[in-house]
Formats: sequence, C-alpha cells, structure tokens
Amino acid sequence: MTSQRPAVQCLFDNLAALPSTEYGPINLLPFALETEQTRAMKWQVAAAIINLLEDNGFLKPEGRPEELLVNRPVEIACAKCRKTLVQIDTDEHGRSYVTPELFIPSVSGLNPECEHKRIGLDDLRQHMEREFYRQDEELEEQ
Repeated sequence: MTSQRPAVQCLFDNLAALPSTEYGPINLLPFALETEQTRAMKWQVAAAIINLLEDNGFLKPEGRPEELLVNRPVEIACAKCRKTLVQIDTDEHGRSYVTPELFIPSVSGLNPECEHKRIGLDDLRQHMEREFYRQDEELEEQ
C-alpha cells in the first residue's frame, strides 16, 4: 500500500457529504456521533477507496515522481479557529482548477460559525424555529 495521505485526507474530510451535481451532498457514512471508532472507520474507508483506485490504474502510486504531475497542496483555514476549511492542490504556477458545480456546494455547505461543521437537517430545523419565533415576537410587538 502506497502512502496517498492527501487523497485519503480529502476523502476522509468529505465522506459525510460527497459532492454530487445530480443529488447534492451524499452522506456515505451517516454516523449520528463522531467518535474515535467512527473516525477510524472513515479513515479506513477512505484509504481503501484510494488503494482501489491505485490498484486499478486510476491513481499513480507514489515513488515515481517523473510520472506525477507537479502539485503543491494548499490549505485554506479559518482566521479565527485555524481549522482547515479546504485543502486543494495547485499546479506549478500556483493555480487550482475546480469544477464549480462540485466546489461551490461543498464550501457553501459549511457552517460559517467556528467548528465549521457541515450544515445538516437539524441545523436547518433550528434555524427555521428561531426565525418562526422571531417573526412571532415581531407580530406580537405590533
């Protein structure tokens, strides 16, 4: 097994919301709580997917730099909490090319409040309840 840590990390970070232009975010491993055991399982699943892609020729294993594209991973992190929001590879000119249909929903699905967890149905329900009560209070004041 070759070490493809950046690719495994990317899969690990996105298993809870794999971007799909047809279906929106797909939750491959829908765990209610994140524990050491669920994190370990997510890491093993991500590593297994990368190994499958390597073994079938879709990714080039490390150790053959002459065949690999020049890239430099760059992390975009929150200025407040320093948590990585996005990790992306750049080309030799420092540019990254993304598919907007995949990239924008994956970034816009993050909660802007620190910890930056993906916004889920419970978050939407809580937001709707807060808005309902706020509007209800405004009506009572009038």
